Amino acid sequence: SIPKDQFELCCKLYELGQSHIFEEWDIIPMSDRKALAKQLLALDEEYSAGGGLAGYIANAKKLLENSKKGVNPLADWKPEVPVGEAFTLGTPEYAETEKI
Repeated sequence: SIPKDQFELCCKLYELGQSHIFEEWDIIPMSDRKALAKQLLALDEEYSAGGGLAGYIANAKKLLENSKKGVNPLADWKPEVPVGEAFTLGTPEYAETEKI
């Protein structure tokens, strides 16, 4: 069977409107279900600072809604070229920097 934490996450995603992920759930082999649940939990943990997959979904919905309203989250952002180093391939300076 699927570990409890993975199963609970699958249920939570289903409740958050992600039922399309599980449309074939009843017909795919148990090994595929386990692999999907494991992958979803890994993604949830990877995005933990943003509230997991639930936070990711909420943020995506917010961004889509703002886009629909014409809100640009980068309206005040001014891109600039960062200060950095330039190296010529094959030079001793390049080789030394590559060691770092």
